[in-house]
Amino acid sequence: SWQTLARNLEGGEMGTRTVAMVIGLCMSAAAGAAGPMGPGIPVKRVVIPKEVVEGVRSIQVNDFTGRGGMRVRGQTSAGFPKKQYAFETWDSEGNDKNVRIFGFPSESDWIIHAPYSDKTLMRNKIVYDTSRELGYPASRTRFCELYFNSNGGDVQASDYRGVYIFMEKIKRNDDRVNIKKLEACDNGTGAVTGGYIFKKDKGATNYPMNTTREGHTFSFVEPDVPTPTQRAWLDRHLDNFENILHSSRFADPRRGYASYLDVQSFIDTHIWVEVYKNIDGYRLSSYFYKDRGRKIVASPVWDYNLSLGNANYLGGEFASGWYYTQVGGGGYPWYSRLNADPEYVIQYWDRWFELRKGMLDTNAMMTRINGYNGEIRRAAVRNFNKWRNLLGNYTWPNAGGWQSRTSHS
Repeated sequence: SWQTLARNLEGGEMGTRTVAMVIGLCMSAAAGAAGPMGPGIPVKRVVIPKEVVEGVRSIQVNDFTGRGGMRVRGQTSAGFPKKQYAFETWDSEGNDKNVRIFGFPSESDWIIHAPYSDKTLMRNKIVYDTSRELGYPASRTRFCELYFNSNGGDVQASDYRGVYIFMEKIKRNDDRVNIKKLEACDNGTGAVTGGYIFKKDKGATNYPMNTTREGHTFSFVEPDVPTPTQRAWLDRHLDNFENILHSSRFADPRRGYASYLDVQSFIDTHIWVEVYKNIDGYRLSSYFYKDRGRKIVASPVWDYNLSLGNANYLGGEFASGWYYTQVGGGGYPWYSRLNADPEYVIQYWDRWFELRKGMLDTNAMMTRINGYNGEIRRAAVRNFNKWRNLLGNYTWPNAGGWQSRTSHS
């Protein structure tokens, strides 16, 4: 039974303190457990036990029990045997239902992220957590262990899928990306200026915009169905910004690029990409938002599983060296010109040394990594017992040295 499995996980072998969670998904037999899913396969039951408190978990009271919908998500990762999922919580009628899970603010849209080629199981969590601590709206995260049952029966040990990270989907609301909601009627001079969330990514086809000066392609995230006026406004706003960026007055603090950009956020994003050496950085998985009457912010961070040495191309395997030198043109939006402003460069290096003496200090980062490793130490053993082909074997795009990495620790 579900309760028996939970007891076994929380038995003596787990130790006295863990934040590893178990999510039980009992799906209809027709839904299946493999392959990309449609817009949302109904989930019959979701059970999330409460977290451990002082080494004791009450498995009779659940953090959440209810219905929902799921689909396989990701592009490259959708081809891995360990799937990751977009997950919605539903009411009895199949409508979105806002709920609190793991103490996160109430919402209905979630991500169940599956670290697979990332054999540390923690790269995205490290990056999202540090960005959030810096004040940006990065997704809240929680380690968990997933059971996925697709036959409609009791959850069995064979339904175990391994260590996952439960996280928030990037979305506009007061507790995630806190910007104005742009309604279909918001087409007037002031209202049309925000709020928007847009991104630069592969497969970005939701109302794409192409900038005329640097030739970047962005797509809408929110609103997901913008009006023609809203589409035209943001498209024109980005073009106007690029024209100013490449003008003779681009460095003017009042009339130049700084009148369009939240400069600090662009500096912090650049530092994040470089410190973590994310080889998807700049060119892919880059999110931006713009609130009504405000500047463009480079945030939230997203998709850093190919960072911290987990890539064998674009210099991702080397701990030294700048990543931005590996990309350019369409893969390096706006930064080449920003770096032509001496004041921007000074601000950049001031911030770099500030962070490297604080949050991004090497000892501070190692303490964080060791702490996360302690949280999932036992769970990682179960994960790699499930996915026995990972440790000591190549999984795209692991950097050299994978042959000798035969244990999680």
